[in-house]
Amino acid sequence: MDSEHRKQIINYLVKLQNNSITEEEKKVLVEWSGQHVYYKELLQKVQKADAFQQWKQEIDTVKTQKAWVNIEKAIRKKRGRQIRLTLMRYAAAAVVALLIGTATYFMVYQVQPDSQLVAQTQIKPGTRSAELVLSNGQIVTLGKGDATLKENDGTLINTDSLRIAYQMVSDLASEKSLMNEIRVKRGQEYLLQLADGTIVRINSMSSIKFPVQFSGSTREVEITGEVHFDVEPDAARPFIVHTPMHDVRVLGTVFNISCYEDDETVHTTLVDGKVRVSNITGGIEGVEMIPNQQYIFNKQTMKSELKEVDASVYAAWTTGYFQFEEEALEQVFKKLQRWYNIDVFYVNEQQRTEYFTGRLPRFEQVEVILGMIEKVSDVKFEVDGNTIVIK
Repeated sequence: MDSEHRKQIINYLVKLQNNSITEEEKKVLVEWSGQHVYYKELLQKVQKADAFQQWKQEIDTVKTQKAWVNIEKAIRKKRGRQIRLTLMRYAAAAVVALLIGTATYFMVYQVQPDSQLVAQTQIKPGTRSAELVLSNGQIVTLGKGDATLKENDGTLINTDSLRIAYQMVSDLASEKSLMNEIRVKRGQEYLLQLADGTIVRINSMSSIKFPVQFSGSTREVEITGEVHFDVEPDAARPFIVHTPMHDVRVLGTVFNISCYEDDETVHTTLVDGKVRVSNITGGIEGVEMIPNQQYIFNKQTMKSELKEVDASVYAAWTTGYFQFEEEALEQVFKKLQRWYNIDVFYVNEQQRTEYFTGRLPRFEQVEVILGMIEKVSDVKFEVDGNTIVIK
């Protein structure tokens, strides 16, 4: 089988794993699997995914928070000055901890990406870019350089390679403010400053709809995906964020909301200030949060919970890092997929449940991250175009 056919079959396997394959593609996949034993085995593994998920849930119930805390305490005793210096010296590779299951904790001091992996990889990190939809439907590409736009109500919009900023207008011609939307695609992020001074960081595969000027007694926006807010205080006009699952009401605070459509849960994490969360679809109603609390809504069970967390972990992406706290490899790569614009295929389903803790540079080449994971686990990667095959 030549490289082109090989690339195509990997693509079809990824689609099958993601339930996005067409009947025609599935037919081709079955034909190929009949001709090549290796791809037949891969196909069988993908088709057993449901059984694996059931096994994964049973394993998850065995893990305990106490075991994790004990391991973390043991590692902290060993850290000291040497590791902190290593972190600074090897910032490009980062110092990574990987938790395999819940029993063993690996610390890597000097991680260099595999030379063969580097040679194969052409995948670059995401960029600061987005697209703006004006009130008249015009679409403007953001992130290409300095420009000044003007909305129909006179609002001036200043853009550069990093952000877009709306200027406050005191004498609006119309009482109802015009609406704009910013869409951030896979492999992108962007920074928005609203007319009231609120700073909004928009992550990959996310969007926000907002008025170009806030009028009336509230300031309301609507989001999808993951968005981080640093709200300008205004006691007279509460700031309200609408998500598909719940609303978050604040006066002036810093918080992160993750409400991706393909995630099982919606997370609202409070960094600073105070917010009130109200579900649209049931669960806990009118919960008031304090810093370092996280409100979690499960879209499948329709249940909610409030727990204590380190909020900086969930806001790390806004400062140029990925940060993971005992996250399954499957969840780690879900975030990497959004940022690096890659597809992922698992040859061995059990690799999904290896647990990872660490801080990774968000703007590094993907081979740096893949190399680190290879060094501390039995996971191996093969890069085929924009597809990462995990073996």
